[in-house]
Amino acid sequence: MALFLDGPAVTVDRLTEYDSNVLSVAAAEGINLTTKILIAQEAMHLEIVRLLRRGEFNDNNTLALQTRGIDNVVWSKAMLVWQVYRSLALIYRDAYYSQLNDRHQARAKEYETLANSARRELVEYGLGLVTAPMKQPPQPVGELVAATETGGTFYFSVGYTNDSGQESSPSSVLSVEVADGNAVDLTLSTSPATGATGWNVYAGTAPENLFRQNDNPLPLTSDWAYLPSLALTTGARPGIGQAPDRHWPLHRFLQRG
Repeated sequence: MALFLDGPAVTVDRLTEYDSNVLSVAAAEGINLTTKILIAQEAMHLEIVRLLRRGEFNDNNTLALQTRGIDNVVWSKAMLVWQVYRSLALIYRDAYYSQLNDRHQARAKEYETLANSARRELVEYGLGLVTAPMKQPPQPVGELVAATETGGTFYFSVGYTNDSGQESSPSSVLSVEVADGNAVDLTLSTSPATGATGWNVYAGTAPENLFRQNDNPLPLTSDWAYLPSLALTTGARPGIGQAPDRHWPLHRFLQRG
């Protein structure tokens, strides 16, 4: 899964999987669903930091403390469900206050209860952590260069790699219109994430059909030329980010009573 700090794991489409009425409710009440998802993530951020800090006073392992911060946290199923229900609770709370509709108030309370239950499951299961996190890269830069190639519309995504063979979450997809007689030269658009030692290129003729184009990670300072006639159309697809190295249980650090 992606790092927590890479952004929300929940999309508007995911909300509709849990509540088929949420789109119509939001439209009727003028509620921005994306904004509510982001607000839910901000609240989760504060809560996760608080949970992590509770454990600091119970653990004298300096190395563990250095690799157990919000930067190291990876999205999990429990966290995704927590964000879904927290987002829906915020949406229906706003809908209730808009027209004081008792039905919306009941849904808001129901989703708040479910959000609290998902949080308790996360506390019991623990947080997934990576020792050497790599943040999601931004879109690459694509420049046209002269080449004997047939043009078209091509799509690109990149991922950072490290010496452990891990790959970051893929960047958002870059679309490039290419005229006949050109190829695309790709470069990283910003300084690489801490811990990154290379990068992979994914390309294709549709944003949902991207395939890795390089056999081995590219040096961070290098560019990469996309020649449509030589492009790979099968193979590895973009991943979902770094898998956790370990899980850190939270329940043993929480005060009882």
